Amino acid sequence: MHEIETIWDDAETRALPLARALARMELAFGNWDLTNTPGDALEAAIHSAWFSVVASAREAEVSLDPPFIASLHALIASPIGAPGEGIFREGVSPLDWATFKSALDDTALEYGLAGNTEAWVLAQLYWGTHLDSLMLSVAWLLSGGIRLQAGMRMLVPDARHDAALKQRLAWAGPGSHDAESLRGLFGSYQSEQELDSSTP
Repeated sequence: MHEIETIWDDAETRALPLARALARMELAFGNWDLTNTPGDALEAAIHSAWFSVVASAREAEVSLDPPFIASLHALIASPIGAPGEGIFREGVSPLDWATFKSALDDTALEYGLAGNTEAWVLAQLYWGTHLDSLMLSVAWLLSGGIRLQAGMRMLVPDARHDAALKQRLAWAGPGSHDAESLRGLFGSYQSEQELDSSTP
């Protein structure tokens, strides 16, 4: 019980660093027009949306279903007027969401969803045509909620890895659609976070 409570406490304690990190990443290499988006407003919108995700995770309601993703996008997009508020598109083959989700479901049966699929979710939302904005933030918060539901700590992206993240996102995009190197980077985030939490 103590460890589970620690996970939820951690998710709330580090909500602000998470929001700051995602706002930084969106402004640095988000693939949508952020010309009229103030950084502080973006950070506040992400921060608020994360608490909503945490609440949903406590009720085991976070999912990869389009309605949940659309509602999460709306939570962030509405306060800042980001494009496509609450709109989620299925996409076209081979990047359609139904095919992608089916493959993830197969992976989850063998390895579990949390801790194994974050990179693929990020790559799919970043490069697919599902959302008009906030792809990075929606993908990260979505995967964070799934981790919480599985009893795992959320991950906060460290600025030291921003260049590597941008590069691996490019490798996971058109031409290869291979997120394995991106998955390795997520492993680094987790290993460093575990080390930091164990240091007195």
